[in-house]
Amino acid sequence: MKKITMSYWAIIIQILLAVFMASASHTQPKVLSTNVFLSKSSALLGEEIRVALQLDIEKGWHINAHKPLDTSLIPTEVVLERNPHFTLQEIHYPKPKRKTFAFIRGELAVYEGKVLIFMDLTVFTKATPGESRISGKIKYQACDDRSCLLPTEVAFSALIPITKDPTEVRSTHAAIFQPPEETISPKRQDIPSPTLVQRGVIFSLFIIFLGGLGLNLTPCIYPLIPITVGFFVAQGAGSSRWVFVLSLFYVLGMAITYSILGTVTALTGSLFGSALQNPLVLLLIAFVLVGLSLSMFGVYEIRIPAFFTRVAGQSSQGIFGALLMGLTVGILAAPCIGPFIIGLLSYVGQKGDPVLGFWTFFVLALGMGTPFVFLGILSGSLNRLPRSGEWMVWVKRIFGFVMLGMAVYFLRYLISNEVYWLLQASIAAVGSIYLGWVEGSGKGLRGFRGIKWGTGIFGLLLSSYLVLAPGHLFFHREGMQWLDYHEELIQEAKRQAKPVIIDFTADWCVPCRIMEQRTFASAPVIAKGKQFLTLRVDLTHSTLPKGRSFMERYRIKGVPTVIFLDQRGKEIEKLRFYEVIKPEEFLKKMEIALKAH
Repeated sequence: MKKITMSYWAIIIQILLAVFMASASHTQPKVLSTNVFLSKSSALLGEEIRVALQLDIEKGWHINAHKPLDTSLIPTEVVLERNPHFTLQEIHYPKPKRKTFAFIRGELAVYEGKVLIFMDLTVFTKATPGESRISGKIKYQACDDRSCLLPTEVAFSALIPITKDPTEVRSTHAAIFQPPEETISPKRQDIPSPTLVQRGVIFSLFIIFLGGLGLNLTPCIYPLIPITVGFFVAQGAGSSRWVFVLSLFYVLGMAITYSILGTVTALTGSLFGSALQNPLVLLLIAFVLVGLSLSMFGVYEIRIPAFFTRVAGQSSQGIFGALLMGLTVGILAAPCIGPFIIGLLSYVGQKGDPVLGFWTFFVLALGMGTPFVFLGILSGSLNRLPRSGEWMVWVKRIFGFVMLGMAVYFLRYLISNEVYWLLQASIAAVGSIYLGWVEGSGKGLRGFRGIKWGTGIFGLLLSSYLVLAPGHLFFHREGMQWLDYHEELIQEAKRQAKPVIIDFTADWCVPCRIMEQRTFASAPVIAKGKQFLTLRVDLTHSTLPKGRSFMERYRIKGVPTVIFLDQRGKEIEKLRFYEVIKPEEFLKKMEIALKAH
C-alpha cells in the first residue's frame, strides 16, 4: 500500500466527521501546561490590552498547528468565553514548525516546546472599573513520534484589572510582548505556502489548465470566441502583432478577475475550512453541485441579467477595451462555468493558501484564454471553427457528469470507501454510455461521431479503473477483518480458547491509518490473523461515556493502541504497543500470543 502523502489533491477537502473536545480521561499523561500574561498592569476603559497564553509542551511531544497541513488532524484552537467587560478583536497563533516523522511521508505543521498565543482584547467604554476574570480553553491533540493521545482541552483564566485612570496603566512582561513573537492571525494563512514544485501541484495545475480549455466549449463561451477574436482582428488593422497584444490583455483581464477571486477565497478560507468539517455543510455543498448539474442536463437554465451583457458589449476599444472584456467575461460565462468554479472555490477556501489560490485561478484563466490568443494570431482559422450548435449541448452534459462526480467527492468521508468508489464508477459508466451512444447532439457534424465514441470508450475504461484499481472495490488488499467490540465476543473466544487482538483507533489518528495501510494489509499478517478473534474499538468520540469506559477499563492513553488477550481472556501485557510497527514485528507478537497459555 502507498504511504500517506501530503500531495495537493490528497488534502482537498479532507473531512472530520465529528470532533469532540471535552476533558480527556485522567489516564492521559500531562503533556501541556499553560500560563497567562498581560501586556499592561491594568486595562484602560475603551483601550486595547494584549493577553499572552504561554503553552509549555513536554519534551518529546508536539501538538498540531492551528491549521494542520493534513486537514484530518485535530487543530490547536483557543476558545475564549464571553465576558461582559471585554470584546475579542483577534487571536494570533504562532507560525508552526514543519517537521517530518517516521510514521508519515511528508511534513506536518506542529507546535513544540514553549509556544505563545496572543489575544487582543478591547475594554468596553462602559465597563465597570475593578477586576474582571477572562476564561477559556485550549483545544488540542498531542502526539509523539510514534502515537497520538486523544483530543483534549485545558482551561485557562486570568484576572484583568480595569481602570479609568491612565496613570495606573504601565507596560509589563516586556520580554514577552516587546517585540512579540512573530504570529499569524487566524484570518490569514499561518503555514508557509508550499512551493509549486511540491509533489502533485504541477500535475494538478495542468489538469486545471485543461479544464479551462474545456470550458471554452461550453455554450456560454464558445459563441464568444469568433466574436471576440473578430473584434481583435478588426482593431488590429492587419497587424498580427497588434492582434496578439489585444488578445494578451484580454487574457490578462480574465486572469485578474479569477486570480482575485481565488486569492480572496483563500484569505478568508479559515471560516470556510472550518465549515467544511461539518457534515451538514458537506451535504449542502453536494446538494448544490447536484442542483447545478441538473442545469447542465437541461432540467432548468441559469441566466444572467441582461444588464451585464449590455455593459460588456459597450466596452471601449483598444487595450483598455480588451482588458475590460477580459475582466467581465467571467460574469458572462457564469451560467456555464459556475459549477466548475464552485468546485475550485471549495478547494481553495478549505486549503486557505493565498498563493495556491492565486495560481489555481490564474492557470484556469490561462486555459480559458489560450484559444483567444492563438486564434487572434491565426485569424484565418476562424473560418475553420465548427459552428456553434447542438453539439455544444453534448459538451454541457460532460460538465454535468463532472459536477455529479464532485458532489460525490464531497461526501467521501460521510460514506464507506466501497460506496464512494462504486458511485464514482457508476457515474463514469453511465456518463460514458450516455455521452458516447445515447445523447443525440451533433449528428450532422463530420467527425463528431468518432469523438463521441472515443469519449464513451474512455469513460468505460475510467469506470473499470475506478472499480478494479487497488484500494477501491475488488482487486485490493482487504486487510484484517475487524469486528466491533462486544463483551459477548470476548466470552465466546474464552470458551473456544481463542486468543484475541483488540485495536483501539480513531478517525483523526494518522498513525492508525498507517497501521491500516501498511501493517494490517500485509498478506502474512492477514493470514495469521485468522487464528485470532480480531476486535476494533473506535475512540473517535472518546469523550462520550462509552469511549471513556473503554479507556478506563483498558487503560488507554492514546491511539493507536493494540492489545493481545490470551486463550483465557487475560491481557499479555508485554505485547501491548502504542505506535506504528512493521508487519514483521506484529507477526512476532502474534506468534508469542498464539503460544501463550
